[in-house]
Amino acid sequence: MTVFIGMDEAGYGPLLGPLIVARAELAAAEGEPRLPIRPDRELRIGDSKEILHRRDGLALLEAVVLGFHASRVGSAPATLADLLELDGRGDLGDRLRRLPWYADLDLPLPFAAEPDRVARAWEAADKGELLGGARFLGFGLRVMPEDELNGAWERSGNKHTSLFTTVVELIEEGLQRAGREVEGARVSVDKLGGRSYYEDMLAGAFPFVPIEVLEEERRDSRYRLQLPAGDVDLRFMMKGDSRCAEIALASMLAKYTREALMKVFNAHFEARCPGLLPTAGYYEDGRRFLGDLAAAGLLDASLADALERRR
Repeated sequence: MTVFIGMDEAGYGPLLGPLIVARAELAAAEGEPRLPIRPDRELRIGDSKEILHRRDGLALLEAVVLGFHASRVGSAPATLADLLELDGRGDLGDRLRRLPWYADLDLPLPFAAEPDRVARAWEAADKGELLGGARFLGFGLRVMPEDELNGAWERSGNKHTSLFTTVVELIEEGLQRAGREVEGARVSVDKLGGRSYYEDMLAGAFPFVPIEVLEEERRDSRYRLQLPAGDVDLRFMMKGDSRCAEIALASMLAKYTREALMKVFNAHFEARCPGLLPTAGYYEDGRRFLGDLAAAGLLDASLADALERRR
């Protein structure tokens, strides 16, 4: 059995809102997980950005994420707080609630998909229908709200370094979960910022681990890590969320988690300013949102400093 670990993020570039890094773990006895051939199916795994642009995109993301999670733990999360338990550090709820716009994490789930659609996704996950017969092993998550992001970026002096540190943390957690009862492990990560050279960063993250460079190209960068538990193939893929099933599933978890947290974010401010247009947090619309708060007399220097991501 080979374990396939996929990694992706959502929210690296926006002005407002959290950064989410997600992991999906699959297993296959032979071959590798495959994305479905028919891209128009009611249930599908694919590039989360492309899916979200569909008319029912958020509902599709929610159904697949909740259904797959339920297939692993036996029940779908009832609230956003339940879903956020995938962040294995244990104190995420307390850390989020320090920011008033994340105080209410009791958002009922599902909020966009019909429960029957979640149930169908659960059944499809159990049968391996969306992954070419591969078995779903579980999800992992890291949620970084604005204050933590600003602090991490100030300490490292480099936005990319902070993201890479979190990615490595989730990789190590996934490999530990995979254990030793596998024939091999492959880790696939959506390319971080489009760079092609990761050997030095991997050497810093995995000291004293022999690293073999297999390929360093614009499309893919591939390495072999000779870990004590066995060799691990690690690849960084351009547009991996449209080419690799485990990255695609991780991208769907990351995007859905950010969308759910932004729903809570927008509800907080709309309650204080009825009629305020919601924001997805990306730069231009984030500036518009801050301007609307200022025009309503709700944005002082302290709130602006807490809301804005500084890199």
